[in-house]
Formats: sequence, C-alpha cells, structure tokens
Amino acid sequence: MIIRDVSIENFRKFRKPLVLNGFSSGINLLAEPNETGKSTILEAMRAVLFERHGSKSEWIQSFRPHSDDVAPTVEMTFEVGKNTYKLRKRFIQKPEVVLEGPDGRFTSDQAEEHLQSLLGFSRPGNRGADWDSRGALGLLWVEQGQSFSLDAPGQTARRTLEEVLAGQVGTVTGGRRTTAIVEAIEKSLSELLTASGKPTKKYAEAIREVEDSEAEAEAARIELGEFGSILDALESNRNTLRRLNRDLNDPEREAQIKQLNEDIQGAQVAHSALQLAELKLKEATGAHDALEKRATRRATLQTELEAARKRLSGQEIKAKESIEAVDRARTSAAEANAALDAARLVAVQTASARQAAEARRGEIRRAKSLAIAFDRLDAAELLAKEIGIVATTLAQNKISKEAIDSLESADRKIQTLKVKAAAGAVHLRMLFEIGAPEIRVNGVVVSPNYEALFADEQTVELAGLGKITIEPPQGGESALLALGAAESDMSSLLRELDVANLAEAHLSARSRQDLERKHDELNARLQYACPADAELQIAEGLDALRGALSALERPDSKLFADVGTDDTKEIQAYEDAQSALAGAEGRREAAQKTLQEAEIAEARISGDMVPTQNDIDRLSTEARSEISELSEIALAEILSHAKSHEGRMILEHDQFKRAAESFDLSALTKKRDYLNKQIKAMADERPELTRRIGALEQQAKDLGGKGPAARAIEASELLDAVIAKRDRIAEEAEVLSLLSNVIKVAQQEASIRYLAPITKKVAPYVKQLIPNANMAFGEDYIPQSLIRGDRTEATAHLSKGTQEQLAVLTRIAFADLLLEKGKPASLVLDDALVFADDDRFETMLDILGDAAKRMQVIILSCRTAAYRPLKANRIMIE
Repeated sequence: MIIRDVSIENFRKFRKPLVLNGFSSGINLLAEPNETGKSTILEAMRAVLFERHGSKSEWIQSFRPHSDDVAPTVEMTFEVGKNTYKLRKRFIQKPEVVLEGPDGRFTSDQAEEHLQSLLGFSRPGNRGADWDSRGALGLLWVEQGQSFSLDAPGQTARRTLEEVLAGQVGTVTGGRRTTAIVEAIEKSLSELLTASGKPTKKYAEAIREVEDSEAEAEAARIELGEFGSILDALESNRNTLRRLNRDLNDPEREAQIKQLNEDIQGAQVAHSALQLAELKLKEATGAHDALEKRATRRATLQTELEAARKRLSGQEIKAKESIEAVDRARTSAAEANAALDAARLVAVQTASARQAAEARRGEIRRAKSLAIAFDRLDAAELLAKEIGIVATTLAQNKISKEAIDSLESADRKIQTLKVKAAAGAVHLRMLFEIGAPEIRVNGVVVSPNYEALFADEQTVELAGLGKITIEPPQGGESALLALGAAESDMSSLLRELDVANLAEAHLSARSRQDLERKHDELNARLQYACPADAELQIAEGLDALRGALSALERPDSKLFADVGTDDTKEIQAYEDAQSALAGAEGRREAAQKTLQEAEIAEARISGDMVPTQNDIDRLSTEARSEISELSEIALAEILSHAKSHEGRMILEHDQFKRAAESFDLSALTKKRDYLNKQIKAMADERPELTRRIGALEQQAKDLGGKGPAARAIEASELLDAVIAKRDRIAEEAEVLSLLSNVIKVAQQEASIRYLAPITKKVAPYVKQLIPNANMAFGEDYIPQSLIRGDRTEATAHLSKGTQEQLAVLTRIAFADLLLEKGKPASLVLDDALVFADDDRFETMLDILGDAAKRMQVIILSCRTAAYRPLKANRIMIE
C-alpha cells in the first residue's frame, strides 16, 4: 500500500484545510517541532481508513475542534498493487464516505465493506476501531509512545498472518480431519458450557435443580431447628418461672430490707445533726472574717492618708515652679511681638521695589518664550510638509494587507486546483531527438521540447509513423476548467492592483509598510514639536500654535540678548526682608507656644491639688468615724473572742461529721431501692412469663403434628440425587474441555514450527543491529527472547531501547511477509526510536532505508537534526 496524498479539514487543531502531497513509494519524513500536529495527522489517516463514517461514539466526537460545530473531513489517495484509490470521509454532521477506484465508485456501507476487504481489516465496534479490528495493517502503523512494545496481534491480524503462512499451517496442525474433530468437540461442549466457560442448557438446568433442592432441604432443616428451639425455649421459660416463684417468697430478702430501713433512719438523724453544726460554724466564721476585714480597713485608711499628704506636698512645690515659668514665658512673648512688628515694617518697604523688578523680568521671559514658539512653528511646518508628501505616496500604493490576503488566497486556490487537475488530467511531456520527424498535437506542429496538461482527448501524429490517441480519465476536464477560472481571477486581481505577479505585490506591500511606519514616525515627531505652552497659553498641536502666533510678530533677539542686573539688589533686599519676617513670625509663634504650655502646666498642677486635698479630707473623716465607733482596744478584744468561738464550732462540726460518715446514707438507700425494684420486676415478669409458656406449648403442639423430622430426611435424599446428576454432567463437560485443550495445545506446539518464516525474515535485521544475535518468537507472534551465543534473554528483561528496536524490526518482517503474498502493507512510525543510542540509531536508519526499497515508510518526528543524514522525501506542514 502506498499513500500519495492526504487532505484534512476541521479535524482537531486543523480547522483550515491542510493538504499533504508528494508522498513517495520509498521513505518519507515529516519532521516538525512539537505541537505542530504530527500525531493528529496520523490519527486522521487512521480515521479515514479504519473508522466508520456514521459512528457517533465519544472517540469520533473528539475529532471535532474544540467548541466548533463543524464536520471533520479527511481525504486520502492511495495505491494497492497497481490500482489507485481515492477515499473521502466526513464525520458527525451529514456523515458520508466515497471510495473511487478501478472497480467503480462506492458510498455508504458498501464503500466501508469494500475498503475492509481491500485492506484486510474488520468492522470496528461501537466505541471505534481498536488493536484487533485494524488488522495486520494496524500492526504496522505505530502511534506515539507505542514503538517500544508489540502486543500480540488481534484475531483479524492473526488470521491474515496465518493466511500468509497457510502453506505450512495445514500440515503441522492436523489438517481438516483434526479441525472437524475440534468442531465436533466444541459443538458438544457448547451444549454444556458457554465460550467463557459458564454452564448452559442441560448443565445449567442440573445446577438449578441442585440449587432448588438445596433450598428445600435448607427450609426443612430450618423448620426442624425451629421445632427444637421451641422445645428448648419452653423448658427454659418453665425453669425461669420456678426460680421466680422461689425468689418472690424468700424470707431472707424481707429481713434484709427491714434492717436497711432501720440503718437509713439512723443515718438521717446523724446527717441532720451535722447540718446544724455546719450552720453554726458558718456563722462563727462569718463573724470572725468581718472583724478581720474591719481591722485591715483601719490600717489601709492610715496608709492611704499618709500617701495623700506626701502627694499634696509635692504638688505644692511644682505649682510654685510653674508660676515662675509662666512669668518668664510672658516676657519672651512680648519681646517676640516687638521684633515681628519691626520685621513687618521692613518687608512692606522692600515690596514695591521688588514688584517693579519682577515686572521687568517677566517681559524679558515672555519675549524669550515667544521666540522659542516661533522656532517650533518653523520646524513643525517642515514636518507637516514632509507628512503630506508621504501621505500622497501612500495613497498611490494599492497593495494593502487585505489585498495581499486576497492574492495569497487566490494563489492557494490555484495550487489546490492544480493538484486536483493533475490527479484527474494527463500530463504529457515529449522530448525529441535532433532530426526527428515532425510531430503534431491535434493537427498543430509542436516544438522539440513539448509539455502540456489536458483533460480531453488528444491526438499525437508522428510523421511517417502514424498517430497516438490519449484519453484522460473522466472528471479531469472540470478540474482544468476550475483551474483556468481561478488563474483568470488571479490575473484580473493583479491588473486591478497594478502589479505583475504575487512577488511584485509582496514587494509593493513591504514598501507600503515602510511608508506607513515613516508616516507614523513623522506624526509622532510633529506632536512632540507642538507641545502645550502654559506661559503663553497655547494648546497642544500645530493648528493651535499657528493660531496663537498668527497675530503676533517674532520678537527681536537683541531686546533680551543682554539682561541687566540693576534689579538684583531690590529683589535680594525683598527676599532678605521676607526671611527676617518669617524668622520673627517663627520666634513669636514659639514664644506663644511656650507661654501656652506653661499656662496649661500651671492649670493642670492646680487641678491635681484639688482631688488630692479632697482625698485627705475624706480619709481623715473616715478614720475618725471608725475610731470613734469602736476603739482599737475594744476591737482587739472582740476579735480575740470571735477566734475562740470559731475554734469551738470547728471541733463540734468535726465530731458530728465523723458520726455522719459512719453511715453511708446514699449506699443504704440505693441498696434498699434495688431490692424493692427487684421484687417489683419479678412480680411484673410472672404474668408475661406465664403467657409465653402457654404460647410455646401451643407452637410445639402445632409443629409436632406436621412431622418436621420426616420432611428433613426426604429433602436430604432428593438433594443427594440431583447432586449426583449434576456431578455426572460436570464430569462430561470437564472431559470435553480437557480434550479440546489437549488438541489446541498440540496445535499451538506445532504452530511454533511455522513461525520459522518470521524468524528467518527478522534474523538479518537483528544481526545487523546486534552482531551474532538472533530472536525467537512465541506462539502469539511477538518477540519472546533474544539469543546471543549460548545465552538466552527474555525480551521483557531487555532495556527499553532494545525492546523498541526489536519491535520495529518485527514490524518490518511482518510487512515483508505480507508484501510477498500480495497483501497491502506500509510502515508508519510516530516519534519512534526515542530510546536508541547514536550507533543503534544510525543502524536503524540504514535498515529503514533498505526496507523503503520494498515498501512505503512514513516517519513522523520532532527531532529534525537526528534524521538529517537520512535520504528521505521530506513532507512539510504548511
């Protein structure tokens, strides 16, 4: 199989049409950076071949670009044998498929089936094509990240490989007779087991009978168990009732309750006496504490009174000092006011002289600003003139960005139509030797070197020899007409834009871009040359500058060439006077602030003395009142008596506490209440217990009449019979399964022998990659081990790089076998050989180059430099 071109539109990242053509029958390299869409291109190629156009699966929905409600479309032209086919599929929206080839034009399911038959793959499932349905060709198309492994071929691919090796398969696996035996065994086995080994039909019915019998036997056993449980419960409840009657009439329990009531009464008396003692102790302790607090308060009053007197003495000293500070501050403030009045007089005297000097300076400054403004106007007028020239030239250039886009779109259309015209037309090229006879095409003599593209019938006349009639395939004439119309549109557009071709248009467009940049630069310079002038009250811009200066005359520079200095003394004198005035104002302000702070301090100190004096008066009055009410001697005597009384109450309380602690009232009450509750619970339980005994006696009578033991024995015997029947059928299924497996194992062992062609094909490649090495395959057609001399290594234990290289070599061997039997095959590798070192990589490139002599090889990679030594046909994404 050879792919010639691929067109992709609205497929994932490729929203706009992408056309890849120029694929050769040898090795093709598509080397582009990451994120350019290489893997997407491979996915589109797989989709157009292996996916069904009408599928609505989630996988097919993923073909649509994100957030775009469009129909992904892929077209491919490919060759199988000597025949060329054109395939087109559109997915999701109005899905369709068209397959055109030497057998005719097919659409819908007929096209899908014809494509499956042509390329040897099977109909994909509901979720899309997978490893199995893609067949042998799917083994050879390796997606990104899968090159280092080779899974066992699916059923479709395996059938194709077995067909390729059919010459040996029939012999080593027993031929038709063994096949007939296996089919008979499997048919018998299917009556007992499903393909996945689950019981069916007769076997399943026997299992259901066992399950039903087990359920009946279990029900009988449960019924028998319930009968026994009822008898046990009846006996247990009768024993409980006997114990209950015995406990209710126990005389020891009555005596125990009587003694507990007497103990509880004694404990209550002791606790009452303790409570009275606690109350007396609390009163004595309260009286003692009150006297202690009164004595403490007297001491505190004396301490606070002494501290207040000391505080007042200190405040009186500070008050005297603050009065003296106020007097000093008032004197300083008066002196500062006098100095300020003198400075103000000098400032007024120098102000008039300063105003006259400032007026003279203002006139000179305005004249200078006006002269600068006139200079700016001259420069701006020159810039405006240059901008006008550039604008005129720019208006004459018709090649805008939109015009370039139109020309490039028309050129792309012509190139696309040329591809379609070339696919549907005949390209005739003739080169004559010198002295050759006259050649006419459609009656017109042609030049010795003639070349033409046409879609209708052509007659070539060879003088003295005869004539040749060339008939192009149908459909090419419309493509040529469309190409001619597109070229005519291009010529019309070029004339309209007054350019000869697209290259000249690009040149003119670049010239226009230069002019636009220069126009923008000149405008920026003009804006910079005409700023706003606050002093002259001129707004920003050339028009404002022109308007402001139009009624004015340019000042003579001689008027302000030499600025006089006669006014400097007046201005300096004014400035000195202002400085002196500011200093005087600052000194007066500071003096006033000092005076204000001194007055505030005096008032604060005077204010602090008032509450201090009030505290002294209050504390003195409180102390005198306390002493007059109770003298110190009387207080000491009363306090001593209170301490003695509190001690006596403590001793009395301890005695009653020890007496009360000898009785645990809570425990006694709890124990008595427990015994009473126990008696009540037994009395309450006796009627319910009697009722249960009656109910159990009736249940035992009802169940005993039905014979639960006999039913249990009958159900057990029936269960044994159906189990024996099931076991016989199970044994039959086991024997058939064993026989089938034995034959299949024998076939698998024999099938290893016909893996020799695969081993033979891959051997030269392995030796070229790893000298003196060979590879063995398992019965699942995948590499099993690498043999180096007398050492055998499992492929799973090899490095990732070696596993990847052996997997690629195996695919090349598969492709060789398929091609030898006339089966379609091509090798596609997406970012393969990523684990290879430099030497192995070069060897693999040599092997791929050799394989490309027999099959088409397409390599997609982001490593442009790595594949630079490879002699390959380069395919570009544009």
